[in-house]
Amino acid sequence: LIPVYRDMAVFIEFADFLVMVLFGTMQDVIKRGHYREFVATLQQGLLIGATSVLYLFLLQMGKEYSRLALMLMVVIYTVLSYVARELWKRFLVARTKREGHRSLLVVTTREQAPKVIAEIDDNNFLRFRIAGLVLMDGGGPGESIEGVNVVSTVQDAPEYVCQEWVDEVLVALPDSFDY
Repeated sequence: LIPVYRDMAVFIEFADFLVMVLFGTMQDVIKRGHYREFVATLQQGLLIGATSVLYLFLLQMGKEYSRLALMLMVVIYTVLSYVARELWKRFLVARTKREGHRSLLVVTTREQAPKVIAEIDDNNFLRFRIAGLVLMDGGGPGESIEGVNVVSTVQDAPEYVCQEWVDEVLVALPDSFDY
């Protein structure tokens, strides 16, 4: 094995890790669609290719390393990385569905409830299922806001938590609310 190719193999692993950490290319993987995932993977592949060219240039080993091998590395890396990311996303989503969701009770106000529910839906990553709402400013069982049922009054909330299955409680109240 030619030493320059061995050194490049080690450097590429280091560059891959560095690009992932510095540019955050693995953030929000579950939330991205196929196209956005491909664009993120392509960006990572091109950044690794660029850092590899810079590495070869700085060490003056460009003449010893095949340009074709470098281009093929970027293409093969991008394709294999994209496939691996998509398979990993499928695995994460399937595992979350298989293991079930954690039950979340939301304590909030009537005015803030739609915003809180939307925020949980947008940033949930399939971890929580909203078990119900407790409205601090009135409202009781039988009501529904944004498809989520009001399950208890403020006075009966401790009893509800003791009798029903609730993994976590989120208290989301505006600063102006005095409690």
